[in-house]
Amino acid sequence: MSNSKIRIMKKMVLTIAGFLGCVLLLSGQITLTYKTHGFRPGDSHDFVFLTPASEGAEGANVVWDFSQLERTNRTLTSHMLDISSAPQAEGLSNANFALEEFGNYFYFNNNNKSMEQWATVSGNSILKYDKPIVKLKFPLNYGYKISGNYSGVQTCPSCSTTVSGTYEVFADAYGTIILPNQVVIDNVLRVKQTRTIQFGQGSSITEITYRWYSADVRYPVFVIIKYVTPQHSYTSETAMYAHAGTHKKSATAVEQTISNSTFEVFPNPFDNQVTLRIKLANTSKLTIELYDLSGKLIHSFYKHHRFTAGEQDLVLSTEKFRLQNSYYYLKISDGKQTWIEKVIKQ
Repeated sequence: MSNSKIRIMKKMVLTIAGFLGCVLLLSGQITLTYKTHGFRPGDSHDFVFLTPASEGAEGANVVWDFSQLERTNRTLTSHMLDISSAPQAEGLSNANFALEEFGNYFYFNNNNKSMEQWATVSGNSILKYDKPIVKLKFPLNYGYKISGNYSGVQTCPSCSTTVSGTYEVFADAYGTIILPNQVVIDNVLRVKQTRTIQFGQGSSITEITYRWYSADVRYPVFVIIKYVTPQHSYTSETAMYAHAGTHKKSATAVEQTISNSTFEVFPNPFDNQVTLRIKLANTSKLTIELYDLSGKLIHSFYKHHRFTAGEQDLVLSTEKFRLQNSYYYLKISDGKQTWIEKVIKQ
């Protein structure tokens, strides 16, 4: 397969925070369930990329030592979206959730029994499945395995290609993981996801993703993604949870919104300024920030600013940033909980 074809498919199929389960301590091991670690609209999860690493051993009571890995200059913030906040969702009646990473959107049916992927939108390329990829069945614990077949059609303005293959999700190991800066996390579960991708013209590639889950972080704390072609295999991505060791974000107990307070953004789409209407139940110190789709911070409008209880409108001007017409994220945090709204610059 050509390098260009591999790059296209990597963009279509690769997600870091996606395809997650839930974690619960049970008899010294972890069981993945939907309740505490399933996809949750409004969440975001930060990753930092590391130098390539081997996935290490499988089995019981493994110690994975990744402490010597070095950080690169790449980062990623994964955004979990309600289906109504995701673009180009027409015709995806089976999907109720979307994950955005690097401007790509992955559409799921996300419920307490399973997690199925029904589509991927990457620029002007759309991959829709008539037979979805089952990412997880709940509950899932060490030794449990699921597998099956999937199929779909990838289209772009000048192309149409059938895509099919097999998938397998296998909770193949548990133990202790050691991350850079000597962050040690005990009782983690590793889930190995293997997917073969067969193209209509006969070429194929295999994607293998390893994700390590902790009991008190909603999304993975460590990820390795590998690709295998008939010619060779290589590690594509190695990433760790940016707040590993502190659990400042994505903890299992974090709510979707700031309790007893509401936030409204208008107009949306907007031109050069947007109004944020806040209704606070109590006097709070808020941080209000604007991010682009890649997770890069554009501007902090307020940093730990004290707002009194009640309703007030904040006019946020973006004119000096010369934003391109695109999607952005307005993030509000009180230091414990976070609220995220997707806004559109037109």
